[in-house]
Amino acid sequence: LLLVLASGCDPATGVIRTVKLPKVPSNQTVESALRDVPEAKNFDHETVRGADTWFTRDGMLTLELRKARNEKGILELRYLHFGSSTLGELEGPRRLMDEVYASLRRQAPGLPPPTEVTEKLIRVRTK
Repeated sequence: LLLVLASGCDPATGVIRTVKLPKVPSNQTVESALRDVPEAKNFDHETVRGADTWFTRDGMLTLELRKARNEKGILELRYLHFGSSTLGELEGPRRLMDEVYASLRRQAPGLPPPTEVTEKLIRVRTK
């Protein structure tokens, strides 16, 4: 712990969006939706502890699906990095999140509307 404190590492900053899903879309649906968004079409996928995660290769976005036993689940879109951010610096990642979620809803129309997506800004300066 002392080493981390002494190293002067900046804490994470960014944006996380979360939405509860009545039914988790298939991996194929998610990947099709990502391919339809030019900035997200180059991605990698992994499954860890029951959660499927996709990472855009440029590091701009992480999309994670966590499934419950009853086919319900949680979708989380994240853009995090070390340092500090202003709201203006997050315009690109937030726009990309909008595009990815809209594409996912076109592929899986039963997903909740964007108004049900919650957004959390982490250590973001307003100016």
